[in-house]
This record gives sequence, structure tokens and C-alpha cells, in this order.
Amino acid sequence: MKRSLLPAARFVLLAACLPAPSVAAGWEAARFEPPAKTATATSGEGKQITYTIYGNLMVRESDTNAPDPEDATLVPLAHGAAPACTAAPGPGAHILATAGQRFLGRTGGFLVFELASTNGTVPFAVLDAGTGRTLIQDTIAEAGIDSFAVADGTLQLGFQRGVQGVCSIPKHWAACWARIARDGPLPSAVAALPAPMKACAESYRAGKAPKDTPSIVSFPVRLTGTAPPTVAADGPVRCVPTP
Repeated sequence: MKRSLLPAARFVLLAACLPAPSVAAGWEAARFEPPAKTATATSGEGKQITYTIYGNLMVRESDTNAPDPEDATLVPLAHGAAPACTAAPGPGAHILATAGQRFLGRTGGFLVFELASTNGTVPFAVLDAGTGRTLIQDTIAEAGIDSFAVADGTLQLGFQRGVQGVCSIPKHWAACWARIARDGPLPSAVAALPAPMKACAESYRAGKAPKDTPSIVSFPVRLTGTAPPTVAADGPVRCVPTP
């Protein structure tokens, strides 16, 4: 599909803004559309504002130089016209439920956000690019996304789901695995698998982690669609100590 081009005036307007950070590592498999323009500026209150502009919408983020960004705003663009870097969102803008998250990219009718400050596992969200409604919330392991694509308007997402445990599998073995399966909760097909004792022991040994360090387990997940998504999950189960 041909995307509408942005007026030359917009590029003049944004010329004084600084380049924004690149897409987060771990999402290289995602087929994000390149934005027409990405830039940052400083608001009158001293907050860093980041703009990501596409032909028909703009994602405006506030406090992007802080570890806990504010809710982002989805701004529809009439005829491709974008506001100034530090202008407040106008009528028709949607405040998104993305506090603490940073915008990663757009694919078709979907926007992807990821938690800005993490420790082991990384929560992410997929939003409707038209309404700003949250469609999917999940958590990836450090390995990130295996596949992310839209086919005939249907989202197809493959990733390693990360589950943070409150106990250590190398210390408590099967009892800890049972607790993670219960508290996670893990999909039934994954919970029925044996405790990943060998994988845990190897990763703790390689990382020289104390035996009582809480375990993070991860496993392959495939999501199809969004209302609600069809979920398929299986093994193998990976295990690492919490960083």
C-alpha cells in the first residue's frame, strides 16, 4: 500500500529537533514501518518530548529521557500536517495507557511499546493504531521477538515469553517449578513439562550466580490475532538467574 507523503513544511518545522534513539535491541525480527520523521525536543517544563511521525498519525512521548516515561499520546494527522515539536496534543488525540513504556514501532494497524526500565523480563504491549486501545500485553525474555508480522490485517507474533519467579529452581528444584507454574501462570502445555533443572544448573554455573537467586524461565509462544489472540505455547523451557 502506498503511504502518503508528508509536506515539505513539516521537515522544515522539525529541522531543529534532535534525532531520537533507535529501535530497542531484541526486536530486529519485527517488520516495523520506517517513520517519515523521528525527532526530540525539550518542552517548556524541561521534559524531553519524542515525536514519531507517520503519514496519518504521530506518536508523542513525554519524559523519554527518564526511566519512567509518561503516557504517550496518539495524534491523528489531518492531511499529513504535524504540530510543532513542543506543541500540546490537539483535539482528537488519544492518551495511551503506556506509562513507563517507550514506543518501538508501527506495523500496519498496530503500535508496539516496551517497558523502558527492566530487570530480566520485559513487558510489552500491542495497541490499535486507530483507537489507541491496548490489544495485547505480555512479557518477553531477554532473547526478544522471533517473528512479528501482519498478514491480511491479522497480527502474527512469535516470541520467548519470560516469567519471573520468586524462588530459585537450582535451590528448590521441582517445588519452585510448581510455584512458578502456579503463580505465572504458565500455559498448561508448558506447566506439564518437567522442571528445567539442567538448563537452570548450566546457566547459573556459567553466570556464577548464587544458588538462591530467583529464576527466570522462558518458552516459545505464538500469538495470532488480537480479539482475543489465539495462543500456542510449548517447550523447550529455558532458565536463567535474575540479573
